[in-house]
Parts: sequence; structure tokens; C-alpha cells
Amino acid sequence: MLTASQGFDAEAHQMNEKPAVAPTLKDLAEATGLSIPAISKVLNNRKGVSAANRALVVRAAEEIGYRGRGRRPGIGRLDAAVVVTLEHYFTNDVFYGDILDVVLDQARTEGLNIDLGIVPGASAGTPAAYPIQDDGDQRGIILVGVDNPAVVEMVAASGRPAVLLNGMDRYMRVSSVSPDYNFGGWRATQHLLELGHRDILHVSHIHRESLRQRLLGFRGALEEAGIAFDPARHFLDLGAPDMLTMSCWEMVAANLSRRSTVPTGIVCANDMSALGVMQAVASLGLSVPGDVSVIGFDGLALAAHATPPLTTMEIDRSDMARTAVRLLIDQAREGTATARRLALGVNIVERDSTAPPRT
Repeated sequence: MLTASQGFDAEAHQMNEKPAVAPTLKDLAEATGLSIPAISKVLNNRKGVSAANRALVVRAAEEIGYRGRGRRPGIGRLDAAVVVTLEHYFTNDVFYGDILDVVLDQARTEGLNIDLGIVPGASAGTPAAYPIQDDGDQRGIILVGVDNPAVVEMVAASGRPAVLLNGMDRYMRVSSVSPDYNFGGWRATQHLLELGHRDILHVSHIHRESLRQRLLGFRGALEEAGIAFDPARHFLDLGAPDMLTMSCWEMVAANLSRRSTVPTGIVCANDMSALGVMQAVASLGLSVPGDVSVIGFDGLALAAHATPPLTTMEIDRSDMARTAVRLLIDQAREGTATARRLALGVNIVERDSTAPPRT
């Protein structure tokens, strides 16, 4: 491995013919003897590399003509980023469609060139399918709705500025911007408790950390009210991510019909499943909110047009998207290696789907 005192032999290098293609990160690693993650930290102006090795990388990059993609080495300015999301979020999802639109708009405002990386749903669990592995790629990364542990591990190892938008790294290696889902789950449940409900069900499927946080908030609210959490009584697992939609109604109806008593209040993981729950309640000849109060989560525009209009926990998706872009740029500029986990506030929007239980 080269040291600062050994320096970089520019004359020896210049005796060789320049490659036909632009130098890559691997070329820079070979020239300096440093690891690719260490070089990435220097190029992204991040901490964790000695001053001597930082100077070595910058000098070697200039000598071999390395420029990377979207930035010059040693300059804490981010010019380009790749926004990575799943195909079904991009093509057919109201929640993420709004977020992606604002991310692109904010990036243009900030002068940031954006490439979209769309991952097919069938490959969502395959890290190799994500377009973030190019060793010579120095673009920032925004993962939208993706916090698969293996993918997050790959992003963390890259050393590139990165933000999880509506996701979370449990090990806090990668920065994230999300609604405060724990608080949201707690506040939604607390709303029903304040109305007088005691028999409350949570409908979800825990396949992501954000959904687990909602369940923890739900459970915390029950326990604060002196109600011991019983999974059989208080939690309905929909079984698959694609059931967090209106299509859950048949499963919910079947579950409710098997119970000796129907819960008087239901906290749903999102607005779309809440609409399915309302359909399930109606299919049993019951009314919302007369027999069952229902509260959703997300604050989608269509919630206001449901019958009855849906009470929901509203997320400011535009603010979340703008915050993620700014955080990515700030990280590149400041060169910080410390991950930041930003939890944005959520607000309850009370409508006609919740009311005190019948006495």
C-alpha cells in the first residue's frame, strides 16, 4: 500500500499509454493502493480517511484523469444522483407517485441531475438488481420505499452519499427521512381510545420496518391504557404486501365473522387497506362508524371521498421528498460520515369514519 511519503509516481504512470476509456474507481484504487470504500469517502468528501491518504487520492485522481460521474474529487458538491424505487411504486402507486414527482422537481431546483433506477417487483429482494453497484459511479443515492437489509448493506458499503426516503436502516449506517410511524401508530390508536373504544384491532402485514413501527405505536397506546396486547385479539396479519390494498376486504370479513365479538375500532396500516376494511364491515351488514370505527394512515386524497370520509393519519409527502433531496446534498457538501435519521411529524385528520362506540 502506498503511503503519503511514498507519494504517487506520476512520471512512471505517464510513460504508459493512457487507456482508451476513462479511468475507473478500480484504476484509482490500483494507483494508490487504497481500498475502494476509502477512495469513495475521499471523492464524496466524507470523514474516515486520513489527511495523508486524502491528499494521495486527490493527487492520483488528477494524474490519471479520473473524474468519476457527476463530480470532481475532493469537491463537496453533488451534481448527480440516482433515484431507485420498485416498479409497482413507479407505475401504479398513488403514495409513491406523488413522492417521486416532488423528488424530481426538487432535484431540478437544486441543480441536481437525476437518473431513475426502476427495479422489477420480482427482483425486489435481489441486491444485484439495484443499479447502485458500479465501482466508478459517484452519484448520490436515494432509495424510495426500499429498505431491504441486503440492499441497505450494499449502499452503506459503497461510501456514497445516500438517503432512504420512507425507509429506515436499523443499524443507522445510511441516513433516512420518514414519517414518525411509531408516533403515528400510537396517535391513531389513542384517537380511538379517546373516543371510548377498548376493543381495537390493528390490520397490517409487517414486511418493512415502517410497518413494524406502526405496530409498536399501536401496542404502546393499548398498554398505556391498561390493555394488555394480545396478538390473537389485537392484530390481523394480511399475509402479503399486495394485501395492503382494498383487496384485503374478503380476508378481513372472514376474520371478523369468526370472532365472538367484532372490534369496535380498527387501526389500518394505510388508507387503501382501510377502504378494504370498510368494505368488509359493510359486507357483514355492519356500519362505519355506527358499529365499527376505522382509521387509515397516509392521508391520500381519495380518503376524503370515501363513504363515509375516512379519518386518517396524514403524511406530508411533499415535505418528506424535499427533505430527502436536501439531506443528500447536505451530506455530500459537509462530508459527514454520521447517519441522520429524520422522523417527520404526522397529523390526524378527523372525518366521519370514527365515532364513540355504541353503548
